[in-house]
Amino acid sequence: MADTPFRQARWTVADKIRAILPEQTLKQIEPMLERVELEVPERKVKTPHLSALLEHAAESRWVRVLYRSENHRRWLQLLPRRIYAAHGFWYCEAYSVAHEEQRTFRVDRFEQIEGMDEPVDALEKIRREKGNHRSHSESSIRMVVRLTYRGALLAEQDEHIGEYVRQVSEDVWEVDFMCPAAEWRWAVRFFYTLGLDAEVIEPESLRSEIFEIARQVSERYRLKP
Repeated sequence: MADTPFRQARWTVADKIRAILPEQTLKQIEPMLERVELEVPERKVKTPHLSALLEHAAESRWVRVLYRSENHRRWLQLLPRRIYAAHGFWYCEAYSVAHEEQRTFRVDRFEQIEGMDEPVDALEKIRREKGNHRSHSESSIRMVVRLTYRGALLAEQDEHIGEYVRQVSEDVWEVDFMCPAAEWRWAVRFFYTLGLDAEVIEPESLRSEIFEIARQVSERYRLKP
């Protein structure tokens, strides 16, 4: 299987449609298929454990993986739930014993993987996770952010908040959503990286954290006398 999604086969959407449609129907829509294709970014990454991960996920088996994240390189106990391709990378949604909740992991950052028995108290922790999910709104923070056209385009690409982007005037967009408290650091980074294409309206604490990051960046690039 290719490391980057579709790298070897490089099938377009049209190729897939042609393969499954009856000949008569295909003749009718052939002109449209000539204008349809799927673009996948080229990524120079390797996913040597993808096939094994797919097998474990299909059988709902627990795995022990050595995972390299932004801040850690450590062994994790995971129950893979979904594997998908997006933005040229393979991702795995899995319940993590260490985090006691479902997280999303980049498959190319799996350095080792091995099957394992179900951890002690795993079922109880998963039931607790589901209970926490039901009370999700109680531990979430409302975020309202004003966006430019470019900011709206970038926010719409996010799989979690994209659907909440709305146009509120001729040249102003807005995203209004409940952000899980556990994703606070993501929100700070995401809206900071949008720069002048986003203005946080609320909460004030998010505005303050983005201001502090901007201040630190300003100090780093301040011209020396």
